[in-house]
Amino acid sequence: MSEQYRCNQCGYVLDMKDMMCSECDGGYFEHLRWTKGGDGSHWEGCEDVHWDCRIAQLEKEIARRDEIIARLKEDGERFEKRAIAYVYPDETPPYYECQLCFHDADEPDNILHDKSCPVTLHRALMKELEK
Repeated sequence: MSEQYRCNQCGYVLDMKDMMCSECDGGYFEHLRWTKGGDGSHWEGCEDVHWDCRIAQLEKEIARRDEIIARLKEDGERFEKRAIAYVYPDETPPYYECQLCFHDADEPDNILHDKSCPVTLHRALMKELEK
């Protein structure tokens, strides 16, 4: 296992020590206290130098965000269902009304919500997620 060096300007890594970096022609090489990933040479924060550790870190972050998105989606759907109420006045036929923008219709899916209504905004986000 040879020692590795990284250019302090462009990040190019070399297995031997040179004075100047041949990649960016401006940096010089500094000794790294690591070896290639996968051989057990990992430490906290090694994602900056091990590409495999960086990929694993990014996959964990994506999974965490996917979980948050799924929970937000569920919360939004529950919120949307609770925002629409069934109204049954004495003198007119019953109807559904949004408790946020006060628009109504004969069926919940037929309500034409206001552009700034949270139900409209939630539906727009769900369409964006489907892309």
